[in-house]
Order: sequence, then C-alpha cells, then structure tokens
Amino acid sequence: MINETVVANYAQSSWAVNVWNFTFDVAGLHQAIPYVWEESSGLLLEHSYLLSYPNLENGSLEIKATRTNIPESNPDFAMTLSNDSLTTLVNTTATTTLTLSSPDNLSVNLAISSSPTGLTCSMSSSIVNVKTSTDSTLFCKGAAGTYQVTISGTSGAKSHAKALTYQVNGVAPAAPVTILGLSPTTFYAILVAVVAAVIAVTAFVTLRKRKPAGEQVSPTAPQPSEIPGPSMPPPAPPQDPASPTSQL
Repeated sequence: MINETVVANYAQSSWAVNVWNFTFDVAGLHQAIPYVWEESSGLLLEHSYLLSYPNLENGSLEIKATRTNIPESNPDFAMTLSNDSLTTLVNTTATTTLTLSSPDNLSVNLAISSSPTGLTCSMSSSIVNVKTSTDSTLFCKGAAGTYQVTISGTSGAKSHAKALTYQVNGVAPAAPVTILGLSPTTFYAILVAVVAAVIAVTAFVTLRKRKPAGEQVSPTAPQPSEIPGPSMPPPAPPQDPASPTSQL
C-alpha cells in the first residue's frame, strides 16, 4: 500500500514520488523497509532497510540503496492521419483528422507548412493535450495546383511530423446547353432551313395562282359560271306561230 506521495530530490532534480514503507517489530526490534519510486514512470529511486535497538545506545542500523543514474524524464507521442491524400475543387475545403497518442500526460504543439505557395491551412486545435483530447482537424483551401502539406508536432524534446498531398482542381466546366438534345448552332441552322423551305413553297403556290391576262385558264381554275355575280332571268321560251298571242 502506498503511504504517501511527496516531492523529493534525487540526482539534483525534484521528483513526484510514491513512498511505500513496510514496518514491523520483532522481539523488541523495530524494522522498516521503505520503497520510493517515481510517480508517473514507476522507476524505483530508493530502497532502504532500517533496524533499531530501542534499549541500546546507538542501537540502530540503516541500509539505504539510492538510485543516482536516474534517466531524464522524456515522454514521447505518436501522430497518425486519417487520410494522407486529399483532392478538392477551387474554393472548396477538404479536411483530414490528426490523431495523437501517448502513454504520458503531455501537450503537443502543432504547426503547419505547405509548398508551393497558394494554399491556406489551419488546425482546429494548435495545442492538443493528449489526456483530454487526441484529435485535431486540418482545413485547407487554395488555388488550383498540387501541394505538399506538413504537420509538425512538438512536446518537450520530442518532435514528429506527418506529410500529405493536397490536390486542388479547377472548377468543373458547366454542361453544354442543348435545345431538344441539339446544340444551339445545329438547332438554329435547322430552324432557318425549315423556315426558308416554307417561304419558298408559299411563294411558288402564290405565283401559280396569279397567271398573266390572256393565258388559258388552267383546268383547275374556276369556270365563269362558277364566278359569283348578279343573277340573270332565264331566257323566254320560243313562241308558237299559231298561238293567239303570236298574232297580236
């Protein structure tokens, strides 16, 4: 069982340490065996053995083993990208997620660089505390072209980087305009040809109906008796010479 957590000096540095002290008394002898280890890594820093003779002058014995070659605390972290190749259109943003992992409680500072110029990028979080959050999202937008983007992470003496390719394409051309499935040029050319043909046929029929004076009327032309006009009385019947009326 841990007795206490304190700050102690070892190898000229301050450490947060856990102390476990095992004590017992046998036949009037008091014995203690404490253990001291670094809180986060579990590195054993000190181990002691203490024996006391309570009824004797200078009646105590202490044996202590202390670690002097303590390695410098240097936690590390790892970085991964959800997608290391992105493709988008001009004026459109594409994203990818950066995930950090570490067994230690540490903060990572993030920085972005891109090449060539023409691309603007940002992170949803420029400082990530691995204990409370592990993700940060990259946002980029720029002119058409191919770019190399690098995300660098630094925590203490440790640094890591992840690279990705960012492709920005020009705006896709609009679909061609059609009229009844035809291009405007073809449609209007056909329309002009049809109108011209209708005009030509109409002119031909009109010319055939308007013949010059003196020409023989075609069989299809209306006969004089068919031409409307003032009504005429029918001719008188021939008279008989023997009738009384004829002798008057």
